[in-house]
Amino acid sequence: MTRARRFPRGFGVAMAVGVGLVITGVILVLRQPETSFGWFAYAPLTAGSVAPVSFFLGPFGIAGTVAIGLGIGLAAFASGWMLARRRPSRDPDRPASD
Repeated sequence: MTRARRFPRGFGVAMAVGVGLVITGVILVLRQPETSFGWFAYAPLTAGSVAPVSFFLGPFGIAGTVAIGLGIGLAAFASGWMLARRRPSRDPDRPASD
């Protein structure tokens, strides 16, 4: 009878932490409070059009972006580590060591 091959505990923990960081980062970025830039007394004197919409990351947005990056990096590291693990050679002349 052959035993099912189990994933190492470190892989599961690393993937869980990585996914948790990504989810936390997305929540922080999406739920950040709206930032205010103050009051302007007059429109700027330019000939071109001015786009009033800008995307500014506050402290929560920056923390969320960092958490997303760390989570993706950790999940990629864990996946690469799992794929690159050494597997035992399958030499037909050598008996199995179960």
